[in-house]
Amino acid sequence: MIDRGFDLTLGDAMDYEVEVNRMYRGPKPEEVGERLAGIRARGRAQAEGAR
Repeated sequence: MIDRGFDLTLGDAMDYEVEVNRMYRGPKPEEVGERLAGIRARGRAQAEGAR
């Protein structure tokens, strides 16, 4: 990112930084827990519905 930033204008480099940060920003730990709970709940509901 730094090497590419040297070839850009300040405004373009700042836009590039925002773009790169968005690519590597993962979900917050709380969101991961909520997602896992939802997946498990759906799995249980599907398993119970198949009986």
